[in-house]
Amino acid sequence: MVAPAVISQESPSPVSLVHDFFVAWGGAEVVVDAFSQAFPDAPLYASVDFPETRHAPLDSKQIHTSFLQKFPFLKTYLLEIYKFLLPLAFSSFTFSKHTKVVLSDTSSFAKHIIPPPGAIHLSYIHTPPRFLWNMPPSKKVRSNLFLRFMWNLLFGSSFKVADYLHAQRVHGLIANSEEVAQRIRKFYRREPIAILNPPVYVKKLNAMLPTQKIEISDYFLAFGRIELYKNFDKLVKIWPPGFTLKIAGTGSQENEIKALIKNNPNITFLNEYVSDAEKGLLFAQSRGFLYPNIEDFGIMMVEAIAVGTPVITFAQGGGKEIVTHHKNGYLIPSLAQEHLIPALKWCNTLERTAKQRKEFYEAMVKYDIDSFIGKIQQVVEHQRATHEKIL
Repeated sequence: MVAPAVISQESPSPVSLVHDFFVAWGGAEVVVDAFSQAFPDAPLYASVDFPETRHAPLDSKQIHTSFLQKFPFLKTYLLEIYKFLLPLAFSSFTFSKHTKVVLSDTSSFAKHIIPPPGAIHLSYIHTPPRFLWNMPPSKKVRSNLFLRFMWNLLFGSSFKVADYLHAQRVHGLIANSEEVAQRIRKFYRREPIAILNPPVYVKKLNAMLPTQKIEISDYFLAFGRIELYKNFDKLVKIWPPGFTLKIAGTGSQENEIKALIKNNPNITFLNEYVSDAEKGLLFAQSRGFLYPNIEDFGIMMVEAIAVGTPVITFAQGGGKEIVTHHKNGYLIPSLAQEHLIPALKWCNTLERTAKQRKEFYEAMVKYDIDSFIGKIQQVVEHQRATHEKIL
């Protein structure tokens, strides 16, 4: 029998926070960071925690982990083998008796937590689990048809049913975009209580830019985790001559990208971690930002536009919510050269002025983290008050 994960001291906070796992820093971690700022006294739970992956100010937060934290070779096997234990890990948490609201953020199994009697569970959904519902990029990552068939045969149906049932037990589902809201309606047959886009440090990013005029270079930028589902490999293969591309980031597909661009003088790979201090200027100096994958939302698109840089992305997912075609970006139907070339030419003709940058910024400031914090506090307080009236 698995011993429940219990906090060592009772927290007086009426809110407890739950995150899937801290194994890398990305959009989901920015969200839970904002949760922690909105409810600074709230204890934070995660199935596992690799402290070195957490950024400030969340890097100093105490994380209450599950029994999985003690498993061997965790970094190697968490998302391959141990993920089958994640539902049990989340259901093992015991929360403070003071907890009135459990606020989770998840694209995995955090919906499986069991809130204390009388408490409500609100879950911020980045997406229903991709590998359960056969959504991209899960299909691409699990490209072996036989293995996908065996997974669905042995585990898929039971895990999918469990995911659906636990989504019904959550008191309120919050979608991170209209795209995700549609998935919640489709897979869980529920209406989200709110659509709340992920927080972005829009004001902070702009404040870090130099005050003098920024010189626009001739390069286009693609930036992010260098992983298979991010489609950097596809972008490199169709990149047209006559245009310069810089790719920035790190990830498991680094060697593949290096091999693909070996003989292409038009593409440079900045194979390194880009700090927040460097990121804004890298965006601002580029002719355009390429986002070659369909995202649930897409924080980097907001960041690029916020510093005055147009975005080229798909007319699907978060792209169609963030980008206004022919105004602050260019929406393409697919990643093909015949669609990409007109988009690149449009970015080259866009007049990059102080007025244009200000307009781009003003269109994105609604996504700033301060706005997000205020909205999530309102949602939690409203749901808590409504629940207490019913009781």
